[in-house]
This record gives sequence, C-alpha cells and structure tokens, in this order.
Amino acid sequence: MNKVLVTTIGVVLVAGAVSAWAGQAEKQQLKECNAEIVEHFGKGTRTRLSRVTRGDEGVSMRILVRAAEGGNEPVICTAVDGDNYLLTNEDGVALTPVGEAAGEQVTLAE
Repeated sequence: MNKVLVTTIGVVLVAGAVSAWAGQAEKQQLKECNAEIVEHFGKGTRTRLSRVTRGDEGVSMRILVRAAEGGNEPVICTAVDGDNYLLTNEDGVALTPVGEAAGEQVTLAE
C-alpha cells in the first residue's frame, strides 16, 4: 500500500514539474511574439491570445491584433528554431519584417 502511495505522489510531482516548465516556455514564446507583433504593427498595438495549438512542429499561438491606426487582424505565431518566431496571417502568408517592407516586393502579375 505504501509503495503505491509513494509511486502515485512521485508521478503527480513529476507531472506538475513538467507542466510548469511547459507553461514557462509558452509564456516566454507569447512575450517574444507580442514584441515582434508590436515591432511589425507599431507602438500602440494591442494583442490578445486567442488559442494555443501544440503539435509535432511545435507550439503555435493565434493572437488577435488591433493596430493603433485601427483594424483587427489575427496573427499566427509559430516557434521556429527555438528562439526564432514566424508571424503569419490566417492564410499562412508570412508578415513582412519591418526592415524589408521598403525593399524588394513580389507580385502575382502574369
């Protein structure tokens, strides 16, 4: 009986520790994603976490964005290579980084 109780308590403690670590990693990802969103859309941008999806490719966060100049846009933030994050719109099109906005543009003209 004591072995079962000790084993159960051990499993619960390990599961709690893993869950807390995963929560900290997701909080850090959300913080980094919000910073990149504000950098892209400008100061005064407000964000709200809508959904977190965990999959084989990592953690993706759907964040609702309201830019300072108005308009709402959902942004998907996915972890790529640990500390790098990819921001896309709902259609999966990557948001142009701020520094590249005035650079080379691609069109779909035939």
